[in-house]
Amino acid sequence: MSGPLKKPGPAPESYSPKAVPEIMRLAEDARQLAAGIPYVLTAPHTLETERLIIRRFRPEDWRDLQEIGISNNASEFADFDHPWAADARGAKKACKWCVGNEHCWAVEVKGLAKVVCFVNFNGIAEAIEKDYGRAMDVGHAMNGAYFGNGFDYEALAVLYDHCFRHECPDAIVAGWMMGDKEKLEPLVKLGMALHSTGMGKAFRGDRTAEGCLAVIAKEIWEQNNPTSYSPKAAPEIMRLAQQDRTKRTRRSEKVSAEPEIVSKRFALVGAESKIDAGSDFDSALGALYRRVTDQLSRMRGLAQPVRMAGYWYYPTPGSFDDIHYFAGVEADAACVPAGLAAKLLPESLYAVFAEERRGMAGGPEGAGYRWLNRSKEYDYNEVIPGDLEVYANLTDTGPDCEAEIYIPIKARK
Repeated sequence: MSGPLKKPGPAPESYSPKAVPEIMRLAEDARQLAAGIPYVLTAPHTLETERLIIRRFRPEDWRDLQEIGISNNASEFADFDHPWAADARGAKKACKWCVGNEHCWAVEVKGLAKVVCFVNFNGIAEAIEKDYGRAMDVGHAMNGAYFGNGFDYEALAVLYDHCFRHECPDAIVAGWMMGDKEKLEPLVKLGMALHSTGMGKAFRGDRTAEGCLAVIAKEIWEQNNPTSYSPKAAPEIMRLAQQDRTKRTRRSEKVSAEPEIVSKRFALVGAESKIDAGSDFDSALGALYRRVTDQLSRMRGLAQPVRMAGYWYYPTPGSFDDIHYFAGVEADAACVPAGLAAKLLPESLYAVFAEERRGMAGGPEGAGYRWLNRSKEYDYNEVIPGDLEVYANLTDTGPDCEAEIYIPIKARK
């Protein structure tokens, strides 16, 4: 987010209900939501959550910064921001500036080893000091390929807390366009109030759109986030984070008793590999997932939120020693990056089960097939190569992660 911050409207009633009904709903929900996310200071200028490393930029981050720039230049509201460097030379120059800026943060996703978000403490917004005191302008830019995974919200929650504690502003503000739901969603979820700033003119062209100022005061933040990081609380935060990980990996092995029946067509773009019986399945699947996520920014038409999916199949009929696994995401199958492939699965009925641990619903011994064997209404649809596992996001794809299992079925004749 960038651009001049204008004086806000006199009250929250200056929202534009017609323009942002979803944002309004989120704002209402946020009243009951505490934004605090446990995090630890693991090294100077390095903050960590369970999923993210929030750190200073490094010279080798220029490719990820270039992808963020290309994504933002292609966004609906790109003309209300200064253009980002989209070529390699410009991205390297921009990254060099970020490396030397102590208020510039790179948000790296641990499971992807990739920077997906840029955050900058832009400084005290003097133009609104009489309304909010010393207000720190915090801007962020997200690689749009990763919208829907909550990375921007999680990073901003940590950095807002860090900013209040170490920069000591009276408030944090961010100025942007009221109609940009994807950028405003994490701000509203953090408890920020949106104030209309009236119609603003684009930096390029003659377009106009309603601007807004998102604001949260320090006292409001502290009321909503009593358990965020502080040096004295860090050991307890670490214990809670470890406790949460243990809870997630030692869940009771539950599967939804009755499936949801849906009709769906899958268009997946991804990678496949033969999996030998003696293979380390987790390592082999992890390598496939990384091949997919490394090419994510080159895909088009990504379904939102972006979720990793995969299935086992036998490419040679009758040869049960030749088993393959395909991992991919729902995307435009007409635009396939080099080294990947597209799989088009025709429309079919699916019995969808929610499972808390890999193998509980899918596979021949899973609860899903036991349900199908008892069913008097459905048979297995052999047109589809196998049941699909669809994870909640791109990073929680291990054997102890929740997933939806799609078992292909057809009505019995």
